[in-house]
Amino acid sequence: MQTGKKQFIILINKLTQRDSVFESDSIRQRLNNFCPDCVIDVGVADSGLIENINTNIRNAKTQIEEDTNTERYLRTVIDDAIKAEASDIHIIVTHEKCYIKFRILGEPKLYAEPSHREATTLCRALYTKASPDSKDPQYDTSLAQDAVIELRDQIVPLKLRYNHVQIFPEGFKVVLRLIPLKPMTLTIDQMGYSAIQAETLKRITTVSTGLVIFAGKTNSGKSTTVTALLQETKNQFQAMGKDLMIEMVENPPEYVVEGVVKIPVRNTLTEREKNLGIKSGWGAAMRALLRQDNDVLGIGEIRDPESAELLV
Repeated sequence: MQTGKKQFIILINKLTQRDSVFESDSIRQRLNNFCPDCVIDVGVADSGLIENINTNIRNAKTQIEEDTNTERYLRTVIDDAIKAEASDIHIIVTHEKCYIKFRILGEPKLYAEPSHREATTLCRALYTKASPDSKDPQYDTSLAQDAVIELRDQIVPLKLRYNHVQIFPEGFKVVLRLIPLKPMTLTIDQMGYSAIQAETLKRITTVSTGLVIFAGKTNSGKSTTVTALLQETKNQFQAMGKDLMIEMVENPPEYVVEGVVKIPVRNTLTEREKNLGIKSGWGAAMRALLRQDNDVLGIGEIRDPESAELLV
């Protein structure tokens, strides 16, 4: 193919080729009169091949329209979740019925009941958007799969933590955790705690030694509260003209907090770590954290006896 020039391939139906109007040289000459710089190839094809080409073109146009509609629907769902201040989006897909629910202030709220085609297409589109190094090469709803999706063109730039699992008797369920990409600015006073609870939490930031454990059910606000407290601690010391080295181990790191170093957990151990008796990625990350000369340590989860022992 010649570069820098438009190229056209013209197929003539055999049934019309007998007419002198459709002779190859005649067509090429006429088209060149209109577009002297174009590269024009003229060939002959039977009606079956031409119909197949037309069918493929129609199918491609339909797919483009469906992809556009899916992208538009995905953007609408995410934007509505942001506006509703949802922490998670749940998509339940079965042949009988499909649901999209937002978790708002700890409670699941029904958002929509899409068709099976809309729901499955939406979930596949989400997985396709995920960064390649965060997901399996093949999308398979019969397996438990994780992925990380960054959406920087929403009304609020987000990182979505994606997970899907197969459900009984048929279908699958997707959960998306919405994590703002911008540094978190939420304070304890803005989190819905009572005045007494907020004051108790703030006192924690003034204690120079000790261990604080946050426990609660899923989506009860543990990570958000810890993140807000770390930010509060940092701000208090900066107001006094002092600085703190605050570091936290998370799997995976969620909120971005200015001035707080977050360390991810590796899923595999090196041979040296195994020889040292380290049993998990959490153990390896926490041991590394203890050698980082920090003032405040944060642990995302107490996963196993090893991490519990290291914590105390």
